[in-house]
Amino acid sequence: MKFVNVDETLRNYWVRVYDGAFPAAERKPFTELVDLNQEAAVHMNIIQEAGINLGLAFFYELTPTSIYLVFLAVDPAQRGQGWGSKILTELKRQYPDGIVLESEQTNAGATNEEQRQKRYRFYQRNGFTDSGYLTDLTGMTFHVLTTGQPGLVAGYQAALQKFALPATVTAPKDN
Repeated sequence: MKFVNVDETLRNYWVRVYDGAFPAAERKPFTELVDLNQEAAVHMNIIQEAGINLGLAFFYELTPTSIYLVFLAVDPAQRGQGWGSKILTELKRQYPDGIVLESEQTNAGATNEEQRQKRYRFYQRNGFTDSGYLTDLTGMTFHVLTTGQPGLVAGYQAALQKFALPATVTAPKDN
């Protein structure tokens, strides 16, 4: 599996998969993502296996061995073949100290509740645990999920600030 840096030749593929996978409110313009990608710790990749485009990933290295996975999308033509799990397995291998990501809040009465539950369970099956933190971002609330140590959430919060994302992160309530 290869993670190929997006360049102008891959632009149309990126835009097609990205626009199809994420609501407009959650998307950043392509040019803004490309500008962010100029930083060494930012990765804007097309994921390939045997020359076939499988999907895309946009992530930020919190440390050399941990990341904040901002976007992950499997190409609709490749879905249902286990590629999402395989991609996450490869990312966990490359970043053994952990991955942090957001998954839409469940049990919030949303019109796409079934889709949210399915996505949340997918991440749980792939080794992610709910940190208990919630993030309000782009007018939506997300669970903060991780595969690593609790300290990943602090790195995630720093990344949100670095990218000037208008987010509020709420700590878990004590019982």
